[in-house]
Order: sequence, then structure tokens, then C-alpha cells
Amino acid sequence: MKDDTCFISGGCYDDKADNPLNGCLYCDSDESISDWQTHVNKTECLSEKDAVSGAVIAAAVIVPILVLGGIGAGILIYKKMQTKKIMDARYGNLSSSEMIYYVSI
Repeated sequence: MKDDTCFISGGCYDDKADNPLNGCLYCDSDESISDWQTHVNKTECLSEKDAVSGAVIAAAVIVPILVLGGIGAGILIYKKMQTKKIMDARYGNLSSSEMIYYVSI
């Protein structure tokens, strides 16, 4: 057998040649002359596990942002409600125009 070749499943393949049935596998005679190696630099060859890892990372970034945004919105709503309670306690249930008149005096 020649150097820089693989003999896999009864076929002879040049070093770095792709598997004719699966482009995600290739001959790497430095690693093995009898087994296909997996391309790690082709995105279409990433395993499902790698794709899931990307989704987990995205969720780990997005979820805290959404939670913090929700907390911030909740605080703003709470403060607005507290301000309304204080205004109602001071001025009763006056309309906006009555309150402007009353406050400006």
C-alpha cells in the first residue's frame, strides 16, 4: 500500500479524500489508515450534540436578559402605582384637569 493512503472497507483512498458516501468523513492517514475521520471544520458535519450546545448557550444569554427586563418593567410599574396611590391619598379621585388646577394654586 502507498504512503498517504487509507484502505477502508475494501477501498483505497488518497490522504484527505472525502468518503464518497458521506462528505463529513475523510481519509487521514496520519490518524488511521483503516477508519474514516470526521471533518470538524465543516458546519454541516457538526453533530446534533454540538447544535444543541449552541442552543443552550443562546438560551443562557437570552433568558437572563429577559428576566432582568421583566424585573425592570415590574419595578417601573410598581413605582407608578405607588405614585398614583400617593396622589390619590393627597388629592382624592380628582380628574387630571382638576388636579392640575389644585396643584397650581
